[in-house]
Order: sequence, then C-alpha cells, then structure tokens
Amino acid sequence: MIGWIHLCVQQMILDKYGADLWQKILSDSGIEANKVYHAKKVYEDKEIYRTIRSISINSDIPVEKIWEMFGEHMVDYAFQNGFDKLLVSMADNIQDFIDNLNAMHFFILKLYLNTDVRGPAFQSERLDDGTIRLHYFSNREGIYPMVMGLLRQAARKLFDIEIKIMMTEKSEVHLKSGISEHVVYKIETPPIDSSTSKATPATAIDRNRPTVPLSIKTFSHMFPTHICFNRDLVIEHCGSLLCNEFNMSSGQPLLDLVQFVQPKDVQINFETISSHQNNLFICQITQHMNRCELKPFKKPLFLKGQMFLINDGQHILYLNSLHVMTARQCLQLNIYMTDLQKHDVTRDVIMLNQARKYQKGSIGKLEESVNSMKLLMDELEELRSRTDSLMYDRIPRDIAYYVKNGIPVEAEVFPSATCLITEICNFDVISVECKPTEIITIMTDLFQRYNRLVDKLQCYKVLSIMDSYFVIAGAPQQSHNHAEQIMNLALCMLVETKQVVVPNLNLPLMIRAGVHTGPIVAGVMGTSHIRYGVLGETVNMTKRLATSATRGTILVSDTAKEHALYTHDNGFVFETRGYVYTTTWKRATCAHYLIQNSKRSIWEIMDCQKPLESSIDGYREAHNEQDKKAWEEAENRIKKLREVVSAFRGERMQLSRVGRKLRTLKHAWASHESHDSGISRGTPVESAACCIC
Repeated sequence: MIGWIHLCVQQMILDKYGADLWQKILSDSGIEANKVYHAKKVYEDKEIYRTIRSISINSDIPVEKIWEMFGEHMVDYAFQNGFDKLLVSMADNIQDFIDNLNAMHFFILKLYLNTDVRGPAFQSERLDDGTIRLHYFSNREGIYPMVMGLLRQAARKLFDIEIKIMMTEKSEVHLKSGISEHVVYKIETPPIDSSTSKATPATAIDRNRPTVPLSIKTFSHMFPTHICFNRDLVIEHCGSLLCNEFNMSSGQPLLDLVQFVQPKDVQINFETISSHQNNLFICQITQHMNRCELKPFKKPLFLKGQMFLINDGQHILYLNSLHVMTARQCLQLNIYMTDLQKHDVTRDVIMLNQARKYQKGSIGKLEESVNSMKLLMDELEELRSRTDSLMYDRIPRDIAYYVKNGIPVEAEVFPSATCLITEICNFDVISVECKPTEIITIMTDLFQRYNRLVDKLQCYKVLSIMDSYFVIAGAPQQSHNHAEQIMNLALCMLVETKQVVVPNLNLPLMIRAGVHTGPIVAGVMGTSHIRYGVLGETVNMTKRLATSATRGTILVSDTAKEHALYTHDNGFVFETRGYVYTTTWKRATCAHYLIQNSKRSIWEIMDCQKPLESSIDGYREAHNEQDKKAWEEAENRIKKLREVVSAFRGERMQLSRVGRKLRTLKHAWASHESHDSGISRGTPVESAACCIC
C-alpha cells in the first residue's frame, strides 16, 4: 500500500479524534511512535490492516464502517492535497466518473507515484431501470466498503447529488494472478432533468453527419499504431509504424503478434473486449522492430489505448499510442519522437517527465536536507530539554529564565527562611561493607525519593552531595509557613530513608537532621559551573544542629520551633534536647527533637496509601528503636574488626582510646551549659559559606 493512503488515514484520525488517539493507535498496531509516512513510498499491506483494526478497537466502530469512513475522507483529503482540479475535470456525471476510475488509477500509480503497486479494477454497466451495476476486483481482501464511501462523497463533491449505493454480491474469483475479491454494487442515481441537458440527440448527429472521404493509407498515417480486427481476432488493417517495423499486415491473427497486459485476468475474445470498452487496454508486441536487428532486443514495446466497436459491431478499432513515458525508455526501445504524431500527447508526457526528473532530483535533495534539518531540530530540542533539566536541578525555574537570556541576577536577602540539612548515619560503615557501585546505587535511589518529597511539599533542594542533603523553604519563593513545610518534609524523610536497604548488612538507611530558621542570602554563583547558592549564619547553625543530632532524630532550633507553632497547622510535638553549641564554645542555642505532627500522619503528608503492615500514623516507623540498636551492633562489630586489624599492624590503640574519652568529656560538659538564651549571633570573622561545590 502506498504511503499516500497511510497519510490519509493519519489525517482522518487527527481531524476526528486528535493526536493522542493516533499515538495510541500506532502503539497498539506495533508501529513506532511518530512514524513519518512518505506519500510515494510503498509499505506492506499488513501495516494498514493493523492500523484500521486498531482504529476500530479504540473508537468502538466496526472495521467495515471504518473503511467506509475512510473512503469518504479520501475524497476530501484528495481535494485538500492538489487533486481537486484533476477530479473535477474527469467527468460531468457519475457514470462517466466511474468509467474513468481505471484510467485515473493508472495515471496516479504509474505517472504520479511511479510505482508498480497493483490497484483495483472497475467495470460498470447501465441497467434498463436506470441503475448502475459496478463490478469491483481487488487482490486486497476486506477493503470493499471503502468504495461505497468514496463514490458517495465523490457524488456530493463533484456533482452535488446524493446517490444510494449498496453491495449486492460478494465472492472470490480465481484468476491467473491469484485469488481476487469480486464485489458487485448497485448504484441508484437521482433522475436527470432532460430540460437542462445540452446533449445533442444521437439521431440528430447521424442525420447531420457528412461523409468523410478517408482512405486506409491516410488513416494509417494519422494513427501509426492503430489495429483494426474482426470477430475472429484477425487483423483487417493497422498503422504505418506497425506495418513498417513489425511487418504486420491484413489477415494475420492478432494474438500471434500481440499479448494483452491490461486488463489483467480477462479472457481475450471479441465479446470480452467489447464489454470492456471503457477500460484502458495495454498490449505488448511480441515481435521486435526491424530497426533493432543490429542491436540486442532489450525490452518489448507496449501500446496503450482504447477499444471502439465499429461497423455495427462487426469490428473493433484499437486506437492507441506507444506506451513510453521518459526519454530513457525511448532510447531503450529504439523509439524516436518522430515516431509519434504531433497531436499525440505522449510527446508532451515524455518532455514533461524529463523535466520532472530534474525537478525530482532537486526536490529529493531538498527533502533530504529538510529531513536532516528536522532530525537536527529534534536532537537540538532534546539537548535543550536536557540542558534545561540540568539547569533546573541547580537553579530555580524563575531565575533560570534570566540566566538563559544573559540577564544579570542580583543576590537576594530573605529575612526569614527555614533550612534542613540531613546526613546519613554510619556512612563509614557503609563504605567498608559495600562496593563503590553499590553505594552509588543506594544514594541514587535515596536522593530520587527525596526529590519527589521536596517537589510534593514545595520546598527547594539546594545541594545533594554524597551523604548530605540540603533543602530550604521560604526561598526563592517566599512562604509564610516555611517552617511547617520543612518539618513535615523532615518527618517524611525519616520514614522514606528506611525504605532503602543497605546490601550485605541488610539494614535500612538512617539519617540525622538539623532544622533552623533565620535570615539567608541566596543568589546565582559561578559562570561555567552555575549553582544557586545559599549563604548565612543560618546555614552554619543548621549544619551544626545536624552534626549534633543522634541517629534517626531531627534536631530543631528554638527559633524554628516557634515559627512552626505559629502556623495554622501547629500540631508538631517536640522533646527538649538542651543547649547545643553552634558557633563557639561560649555561644549555644536551645534545641528540640521533632517527634511528630499530631494533626497529620506521615501517609497524609506524603499523599500515599498506608502500607499494609505499617502503623496508622507512620511515626512508629520513623522512631523505630530496633533499627538504631541494629546499627549500633553493626558499628561495634566494625570497630572491633578495625582494632584487630590495627593490632596486627602494630599501631598503638591506647592513645586513640584516651583521645576518644577526652572528646566525650568535652562534649558532655559543653551540652549542659549555656551562655545564650536563644540563637547565637555569628561574628564577622566566622565563615558563612555553605553550599558552593
């Protein structure tokens, strides 16, 4: 099936149902998405059958009705794509239009599309009751309803009439070329108003016709390839070219010199030829030309024309022309333009096709360039989307617009924002027990889960680097409930982290987190390695809170707690931890452990269905003590292994034990004393950089 048919089907679906259904039809048919069909390319018939079947399933319309709809749409599609003038100029009534369907198929397939695809065949006859009986032959099974839709729409568009067409017979016929589907239609046309008819009666024409003195010699010169034969298929006379070059003469059997090529599968006798006068006849001359005796006989010569019944039905006149369409064919057949009469339109066809050949070459190169440009545009668009995705991962979307267009973006001060920093506990143990590739897999899975939570709770991820994850709320989009957003996110991250299991250890990941609220400065940093950076003492304090938190806990500053409780959803439950040194030994802040949100469960915050064996609110999973004990045991086991290895290496373990005890005493002494009633303020000499990488 030619690509033009596929394009017509595609346009029908796009017009009636839209692009989404067309993509689904392609998928259901096993055809690659966004496949581009070319009008003059030949595709396998099974592809169009699968497409029509898929359309029927998705639209809940029978296959036969789909073919009939397609026949109607084909006429509209032809009108929209340059065939309107050809169709309008074919005939002035439906009978003549049907009689010219074979010639139209020949023209489109051979001249326009230049393909050897075999089209259908039509044969019509006018019955005494005024109806038309149409015979349809096709080697493609099941597409016969298309003819009804096509003729019905053609009658509307071309002749502004409504016809009734119905199938009366359907059978299979065995022909020389194989099994063909034979369908007979009955066509009822509206009566013709005789008062508006301008046709001259046949009797008047016969009465006024003068006698034309025309000899056989003159007629043979006017039509150099004609053949006239009688009921016995014996040649009466023929054209001058056939006489001179093929030694044809009166009295020779026609079938000894000529082989009928079209119509195909038709038994050749006088009655059959008479009944197919409206068909196009193509004949092959079985002899070679006299002028070719000195040259190899490469290709046979074909004649193309029409049969006329003359002499009261006693003879048939085959008026034809040489079936050549290009200058190359003329050279291959040893035919010259002078062999064709000047009135013969074949001369124009040869010249036109020669011009089309050069145009086609130029157009073909242009189409290749256009297709290459389309592919490059698609690749460019894909690269652009990837670039945007990478940029959006580093820069907020509203700021990325200015960066892409080269517009400078000034750093912005946010008076109040909440920061969250998480760290994976026992990452040193994981590094020992897991391979590097396994660690990458674990972190990729974990950060993808975090990213989904961040997007759902409308926060912004600033940085994710190996075992740390940094999120803010209240910037770059300001929000009045940023502390609430971050704390809900932190609770969800506690639970979601445990969904990732460490291989070899078979233990769930655990994190510790720090949350603090305060002023920050945010802006775009870098030129080649652009990132949205967040600076300020608030970030430093958040980092120290995360470091001070224990395994599986969220340590929240007093300021962040107060901000969270001011919001409408102030159901957060805290447990006081005590004072934590966040700047120097002399400055500390009061910190609290975030336990739960009493008004919302973890599953409500995450907007997901509760797992079957999980608790109702999800906070039991967030603060599971068994997971902590399991990690402590794993940590102690690794420490013992390290001590054994170090002992074999001769290292002094006593000094390291003393150092650890001193650090423990320092930490215990610092945690129970405060020189600050609230949040410590940073000094100018302290660094405020946090997330530049």
